[in-house]
This record gives sequence, structure tokens and C-alpha cells, in this order.
Amino acid sequence: METLRKSIFTGWNFMRLLRLAIGLIAAYQAFELQNGLLGILAGLFVFQALDNATCCGTSACNTAPRKQNSGKTENVEFEEIKGK
Repeated sequence: METLRKSIFTGWNFMRLLRLAIGLIAAYQAFELQNGLLGILAGLFVFQALDNATCCGTSACNTAPRKQNSGKTENVEFEEIKGK
């Protein structure tokens, strides 16, 4: 129970707040329009915000950081190929 509470109340960033705001706005609209499909979508956004989950799940979309260039340039040799 403590882990769940800790994951909900820590680690908030802009994208997590944005997902929560979109979810709450969509939930309000779903209630006003009595639209169940929009309510399901709102629930998904609120769940993602509270659980800090993304569409990628386990950060599968995460990319490796760029390697720092040491400032050295590498000479590349080209060979001209002529057609028949």
C-alpha cells in the first residue's frame, strides 16, 4: 500500500500533469454529454496519470542518449563507380 501511495504522490512532471488534465476534462465532457466511449478514454488518461504509465509501458520507446563527439573529424574516402 505504501508503494502505491509513493508512486502516486511522487515523480510528477509536465506530461503526467497534462495527462491528468486531459483525463479530467474528458471525464467532465463525458458526464455532460453522457458519452460512455469518451468516459472510457477519460479513464485511460486518468489511469496513466495516476500510475505514471505511458503508451510505451516499460519505456520501450526510450532512446539511448547521444554520444559526445570528441571534436575529431574522420576522413572518408569515396570511390567513383561508373555505369556501363
